[in-house]
Amino acid sequence: MRNSIARFIFTAVLLAPLVALRAGDAPKPSRPMLFAAYYVWYHTGDHPRQPWLHWTYPAAGTNASAQKDRRPGEPAIAGAARPLAGLYDSADSTIAEWHVRLAKSAGIDAFLVSWWDTVNDLDKSFERGILAAAVKQGFKIALLDERAQFHDKLDDYEAMLSRALRKYKDSPAYLRLEGKPVVYLYQVAVKPGLTTADFTALKKHVEGEVGAIYWIVDKVERRTELRFWPASRAACGKTSGSPLEIPLGP
Repeated sequence: MRNSIARFIFTAVLLAPLVALRAGDAPKPSRPMLFAAYYVWYHTGDHPRQPWLHWTYPAAGTNASAQKDRRPGEPAIAGAARPLAGLYDSADSTIAEWHVRLAKSAGIDAFLVSWWDTVNDLDKSFERGILAAAVKQGFKIALLDERAQFHDKLDDYEAMLSRALRKYKDSPAYLRLEGKPVVYLYQVAVKPGLTTADFTALKKHVEGEVGAIYWIVDKVERRTELRFWPASRAACGKTSGSPLEIPLGP
Protein backbone atom coordinates (compact mmCIF):
# COMPACT_ATOMS: atom_id res chain seq x y z
CA MET A 1 0.00 0.00 0.00
CA ARG A 2 2.95 2.30 0.29
CA ASN A 3 3.33 4.57 -2.68
CA SER A 4 3.30 8.22 -3.53
CA ILE A 5 -0.41 8.89 -3.49
CA ALA A 6 -1.96 11.42 -5.83
CA ARG A 7 -4.31 13.58 -3.80
CA PHE A 8 -7.04 13.77 -6.38
CA ILE A 9 -9.19 10.73 -5.91
CA PHE A 10 -9.73 9.66 -9.49
CA THR A 11 -6.37 8.04 -10.03
CA ALA A 12 -7.04 5.31 -12.55
CA VAL A 13 -9.52 5.00 -15.42
CA LEU A 14 -10.77 1.68 -16.76
CA LEU A 15 -13.09 0.89 -19.62
CA ALA A 16 -15.72 -1.83 -20.07
CA PRO A 17 -18.14 -2.17 -23.01
CA LEU A 18 -21.84 -1.42 -22.60
CA VAL A 19 -24.58 -1.52 -25.24
CA ALA A 20 -27.89 -0.01 -24.18
CA LEU A 21 -31.26 -0.72 -25.82
CA ARG A 22 -34.13 1.63 -26.57
CA ALA A 23 -37.77 0.71 -26.10
CA GLY A 24 -38.67 -2.00 -28.59
CA ASP A 25 -35.13 -3.40 -28.44
CA ALA A 26 -33.89 -1.01 -31.10
CA PRO A 27 -30.13 -0.55 -30.59
CA LYS A 28 -28.73 2.89 -29.97
CA PRO A 29 -25.13 4.01 -30.29
CA SER A 30 -23.01 2.47 -27.59
CA ARG A 31 -20.37 4.10 -25.46
CA PRO A 32 -17.86 2.60 -23.07
CA MET A 33 -18.69 2.64 -19.41
CA LEU A 34 -16.22 4.83 -17.56
CA PHE A 35 -14.89 3.55 -14.24
CA ALA A 36 -12.51 5.24 -11.81
CA ALA A 37 -10.46 3.64 -9.05
CA TYR A 38 -11.38 5.07 -5.66
CA TYR A 39 -9.29 4.73 -2.50
CA VAL A 40 -10.70 4.67 1.03
CA TRP A 41 -7.29 4.69 2.69
CA TYR A 42 -7.39 7.97 4.63
CA HIS A 43 -7.89 8.76 8.32
CA THR A 44 -7.84 12.13 10.04
CA GLY A 45 -6.07 12.95 13.29
CA ASP A 46 -8.86 11.75 15.56
CA HIS A 47 -8.67 8.11 14.44
CA PRO A 48 -8.04 6.08 17.62
CA ARG A 49 -5.32 3.81 16.21
CA GLN A 50 -3.92 5.26 12.98
CA PRO A 51 -4.26 9.03 12.85
CA TRP A 52 -3.47 10.67 9.51
CA LEU A 53 -3.12 7.29 7.79
CA HIS A 54 -1.69 7.75 4.27
CA TRP A 55 -1.77 11.53 4.40
CA THR A 56 1.77 11.53 5.73
CA TYR A 57 4.86 9.32 5.80
CA PRO A 58 8.05 9.59 7.85
CA ALA A 59 9.97 11.18 4.96
CA ALA A 60 7.60 14.15 4.99
CA GLY A 61 8.96 15.11 8.40
CA THR A 62 12.32 16.00 6.88
CA ASN A 63 11.09 17.30 3.52
CA ALA A 64 11.51 21.08 3.28
CA SER A 65 8.58 21.58 0.88
CA ALA A 66 6.26 19.45 3.01
CA GLN A 67 7.25 21.35 6.14
CA LYS A 68 6.75 24.70 4.43
CA ASP A 69 3.21 23.81 3.36
CA ARG A 70 2.25 22.30 6.69
CA ARG A 71 -1.04 23.59 8.17
CA PRO A 72 -1.69 24.11 11.89
CA GLY A 73 -2.93 20.94 13.52
CA GLU A 74 -1.97 18.79 10.54
CA PRO A 75 1.07 16.68 9.68
CA ALA A 76 3.38 17.48 6.81
CA ILE A 77 1.59 15.74 3.96
CA ALA A 78 3.29 13.34 1.58
CA GLY A 79 2.02 14.84 -1.64
CA ALA A 80 2.41 17.84 -3.88
CA ALA A 81 -1.32 18.63 -4.00
CA ARG A 82 -3.81 19.21 -1.20
CA PRO A 83 -7.47 18.17 -1.62
CA LEU A 84 -9.91 21.05 -2.01
CA ALA A 85 -11.86 19.56 0.88
CA GLY A 86 -8.77 19.47 3.10
CA LEU A 87 -7.41 16.33 4.76
CA TYR A 88 -10.52 14.22 5.15
CA ASP A 89 -11.48 10.84 6.59
CA SER A 90 -12.61 8.27 4.03
CA ALA A 91 -15.41 7.23 6.39
CA ASP A 92 -16.99 10.69 6.04
CA SER A 93 -20.09 10.18 3.87
CA THR A 94 -20.42 13.93 3.26
CA ILE A 95 -17.00 13.98 1.59
CA ALA A 96 -17.82 10.78 -0.28
CA GLU A 97 -21.05 12.33 -1.58
CA TRP A 98 -19.02 15.24 -2.91
CA HIS A 99 -16.72 12.78 -4.68
CA VAL A 100 -19.76 11.07 -6.20
CA ARG A 101 -21.17 14.35 -7.47
CA LEU A 102 -17.79 15.20 -9.00
CA ALA A 103 -17.71 11.78 -10.67
CA LYS A 104 -21.19 12.19 -12.10
CA SER A 105 -20.36 15.60 -13.49
CA ALA A 106 -17.29 14.10 -15.18
CA GLY A 107 -19.32 11.31 -16.82
CA ILE A 108 -17.96 8.54 -14.60
CA ASP A 109 -20.38 5.63 -14.28
CA ALA A 110 -18.97 3.77 -11.27
CA PHE A 111 -16.16 3.62 -8.75
CA LEU A 112 -14.04 0.52 -8.35
CA VAL A 113 -13.25 0.82 -4.65
CA SER A 114 -9.95 -0.41 -3.20
CA TRP A 115 -10.80 -3.35 -0.95
CA TRP A 116 -8.59 -4.63 1.85
CA ASP A 117 -11.22 -6.20 4.12
CA THR A 118 -10.54 -5.19 7.75
CA VAL A 119 -6.94 -3.95 7.22
CA ASN A 120 -6.55 -0.47 8.78
CA ASP A 121 -10.35 -0.33 9.35
CA LEU A 122 -10.80 0.20 5.61
CA ASP A 123 -13.95 -1.92 5.58
CA LYS A 124 -15.51 0.63 7.94
CA SER A 125 -14.37 3.46 5.71
CA PHE A 126 -15.92 1.66 2.73
CA GLU A 127 -19.26 1.16 4.47
CA ARG A 128 -19.64 4.51 6.22
CA GLY A 129 -18.19 6.58 3.39
CA ILE A 130 -18.50 5.65 -0.26
CA LEU A 131 -21.11 2.87 0.05
CA ALA A 132 -23.45 5.09 2.04
CA ALA A 133 -22.85 7.99 -0.37
CA ALA A 134 -23.44 5.83 -3.46
CA VAL A 135 -26.76 4.56 -2.09
CA LYS A 136 -27.91 8.09 -1.32
CA GLN A 137 -26.74 9.55 -4.64
CA GLY A 138 -27.90 6.69 -6.89
CA PHE A 139 -24.35 5.84 -7.94
CA LYS A 140 -22.62 2.51 -8.57
CA ILE A 141 -19.57 0.97 -6.91
CA ALA A 142 -17.80 -2.39 -6.95
CA LEU A 143 -14.89 -3.99 -5.13
CA LEU A 144 -11.41 -3.40 -6.52
CA ASP A 145 -10.05 -6.35 -4.60
CA GLU A 146 -6.40 -5.74 -3.75
CA ARG A 147 -6.29 -8.86 -1.60
CA ALA A 148 -6.10 -10.81 -4.86
CA GLN A 149 -2.45 -9.74 -4.97
CA PHE A 150 -1.77 -9.41 -1.25
CA HIS A 151 -3.01 -12.48 0.60
CA ASP A 152 -1.41 -15.38 2.42
CA LYS A 153 -3.60 -18.48 2.37
CA LEU A 154 -5.92 -19.00 -0.59
CA ASP A 155 -8.56 -20.61 1.67
CA ASP A 156 -8.67 -17.53 3.88
CA TYR A 157 -8.86 -15.26 0.86
CA GLU A 158 -11.74 -17.23 -0.65
CA ALA A 159 -13.66 -16.97 2.61
CA MET A 160 -12.95 -13.23 2.90
CA LEU A 161 -14.20 -12.40 -0.61
CA SER A 162 -17.29 -14.59 -0.23
CA ARG A 163 -18.10 -12.88 3.07
CA ALA A 164 -17.70 -9.40 1.54
CA LEU A 165 -19.89 -10.18 -1.45
CA ARG A 166 -22.64 -11.68 0.69
CA LYS A 167 -22.65 -8.43 2.62
CA TYR A 168 -22.56 -5.93 -0.26
CA LYS A 169 -23.68 -7.48 -3.56
CA ASP A 170 -27.39 -6.86 -3.02
CA SER A 171 -26.96 -3.18 -2.20
CA PRO A 172 -28.78 -0.95 -4.72
CA ALA A 173 -25.43 0.78 -5.22
CA TYR A 174 -23.48 -2.35 -6.15
CA LEU A 175 -22.45 -2.44 -9.81
CA ARG A 176 -23.80 -5.30 -11.93
CA LEU A 177 -22.95 -6.22 -15.50
CA GLU A 178 -25.00 -8.83 -17.34
CA GLY A 179 -26.98 -9.14 -14.12
CA LYS A 180 -23.92 -10.21 -12.10
CA PRO A 181 -22.10 -8.32 -9.33
CA VAL A 182 -18.73 -7.03 -10.52
CA VAL A 183 -15.41 -7.83 -8.84
CA TYR A 184 -12.14 -6.40 -10.10
CA LEU A 185 -9.11 -8.45 -9.04
CA TYR A 186 -6.01 -6.30 -8.71
CA GLN A 187 -2.66 -7.78 -9.66
CA VAL A 188 0.79 -6.34 -10.25
CA ALA A 189 3.15 -6.93 -13.14
CA VAL A 190 5.78 -8.82 -11.15
CA LYS A 191 4.70 -12.13 -9.61
CA PRO A 192 0.90 -11.77 -9.73
CA GLY A 193 -0.68 -13.04 -6.52
CA LEU A 194 -3.13 -15.42 -8.21
CA THR A 195 -2.01 -18.16 -10.54
CA THR A 196 -4.41 -19.49 -13.16
CA ALA A 197 -5.08 -22.47 -10.92
CA ASP A 198 -5.68 -20.19 -7.92
CA PHE A 199 -8.19 -18.13 -9.84
CA THR A 200 -10.03 -21.25 -10.99
CA ALA A 201 -10.30 -22.38 -7.37
CA LEU A 202 -11.31 -18.90 -6.18
CA LYS A 203 -14.02 -18.58 -8.82
CA LYS A 204 -15.44 -22.00 -8.02
CA HIS A 205 -15.53 -21.32 -4.28
CA VAL A 206 -16.94 -17.78 -4.39
CA GLU A 207 -19.58 -18.52 -7.01
CA GLY A 208 -20.57 -21.62 -5.05
CA GLU A 209 -21.18 -19.34 -2.06
CA VAL A 210 -22.80 -16.25 -3.65
CA GLY A 211 -23.73 -17.07 -7.26
CA ALA A 212 -22.33 -15.94 -10.61
CA ILE A 213 -19.81 -13.05 -10.59
CA TYR A 214 -18.72 -10.70 -13.39
CA TRP A 215 -14.94 -11.01 -12.96
CA ILE A 216 -12.51 -8.40 -14.24
CA VAL A 217 -8.98 -9.74 -13.81
CA ASP A 218 -5.94 -7.47 -13.98
CA LYS A 219 -2.72 -9.20 -14.98
CA VAL A 220 0.20 -7.60 -16.78
CA GLU A 221 3.04 -9.74 -18.02
CA ARG A 222 6.46 -8.31 -17.26
CA ARG A 223 8.75 -8.00 -20.25
CA THR A 224 12.45 -8.69 -19.83
CA GLU A 225 13.54 -5.60 -21.74
CA LEU A 226 12.47 -2.16 -22.88
CA ARG A 227 13.01 -1.20 -26.51
CA PHE A 228 13.68 2.39 -27.56
CA TRP A 229 13.14 3.00 -31.26
CA PRO A 230 14.85 5.64 -33.47
CA ALA A 231 13.23 8.74 -31.95
CA SER A 232 14.68 7.81 -28.56
CA ARG A 233 18.13 6.60 -29.60
CA ALA A 234 19.71 10.02 -29.96
CA ALA A 235 18.75 10.97 -26.42
CA CYS A 236 20.63 7.89 -25.23
CA GLY A 237 23.72 8.66 -27.32
CA LYS A 238 22.96 5.97 -29.88
CA THR A 239 22.28 7.16 -33.40
CA SER A 240 22.24 3.97 -35.45
CA GLY A 241 21.84 0.23 -35.33
CA SER A 242 19.27 -1.96 -33.62
CA PRO A 243 16.89 -0.69 -30.92
CA LEU A 244 18.45 0.13 -27.57
CA GLU A 245 17.63 -2.66 -25.14
CA ILE A 246 17.63 -2.29 -21.36
CA PRO A 247 17.37 -5.55 -19.38
CA LEU A 248 14.89 -5.49 -16.54
CA GLY A 249 16.14 -8.57 -14.76
CA PRO A 250 15.49 -12.31 -15.01
